[in-house]
Amino acid sequence: MDIYARSSFNDYCDIDSPLRATNTMPGCFDPTQPISFAPEVLDKAFVSTLNDFAAKAAERGVKVYFRFAPMNRSALDSTDPDVFYDHLRTHLHFPILGDPNRSILDSGWFFDTSFHLNAAGACISPVACWTI
Repeated sequence: MDIYARSSFNDYCDIDSPLRATNTMPGCFDPTQPISFAPEVLDKAFVSTLNDFAAKAAERGVKVYFRFAPMNRSALDSTDPDVFYDHLRTHLHFPILGDPNRSILDSGWFFDTSFHLNAAGACISPVACWTI
């Protein structure tokens, strides 16, 4: 059975598989997907697209928020999360929830990518709770 088949997910859209119990990545992170907080990651065209989407959603009574996903500390490059956060606050025209520093977790909390929490990580992550 494919881990990403519909039958692999529970009522909360979490992967419900014994494989999700621990970090399955060699070295505990995916070296092909480094995580960068370089401001240029969010280029002008993408920022414009995000702001346009949020504005159109607001016209229909929908609120849009930016939220940081859980991130594997072992996959981070040397860029500064605070610089990226300041860049977002300057350029996005809608609210940002959370702080990137609180979304950075140790590698033991991830499963098969540097963004997918394992079962234990989903229980401890402030991001996984999705509370406002």
